[in-house]
Amino acid sequence: MIEQLLPAFLLGLLGAGHCVAMCGGIATALGLNAPGHLGYSLLYQVGRISSYMVIGLIFALFASLIPQSFIFYLRLLAALLLLGMALYLSGVWNALAGVERLGKVLWSLIQPLATKIKRPNSMIMAFVAGVIWGWLPCGMIYSALGLASLSANPLYGALTMLAFGLGTFPAMAGLTIFSQSVIKLISHRITRIFSALLIFFLAIWTAYSAVEAVIS
Repeated sequence: MIEQLLPAFLLGLLGAGHCVAMCGGIATALGLNAPGHLGYSLLYQVGRISSYMVIGLIFALFASLIPQSFIFYLRLLAALLLLGMALYLSGVWNALAGVERLGKVLWSLIQPLATKIKRPNSMIMAFVAGVIWGWLPCGMIYSALGLASLSANPLYGALTMLAFGLGTFPAMAGLTIFSQSVIKLISHRITRIFSALLIFFLAIWTAYSAVEAVIS
């Protein structure tokens, strides 16, 4: 289990630049970085991570229906998604654009709800906003879902996405609390390249574990 939780957490932590690019404007639009909105911000993050866990549960449930002989290919797919994330962060190629387009089909059904929530005026609405925006099409989330599906166990899939969500928490919480200073640090090219290299090694490790499982 740890072989999924740790990579998922590191992916969330290292992909902070992508988080800021995708969700920075949302946090500002919702007023989550306004003075006195710390509680709103935290509940928004809890709602967002809750959605990740639900999606992870669903993906792992579907993976449990796949014959064991196909698990090898599932591991390779997870490795490819991580590699795509590394390429995106490095600025070489937005390899996950096609995957994000697929996610937009579902998002088109959810987006009308998101547009109705302008600025949360209660803790509950802040949580609801997080739940809704947690379904926003995102290549990094899909990379983490590749890891979550490897367990082929709904509970472990949800826990994997919890680990991923906790990894994204410092960047997203920092974004709503410290705003521009965090954006500048996380978006710096050196930070992104360093993160891309580490995620690249995660991709290699995932691919290696897939091959090793077959050989052994």
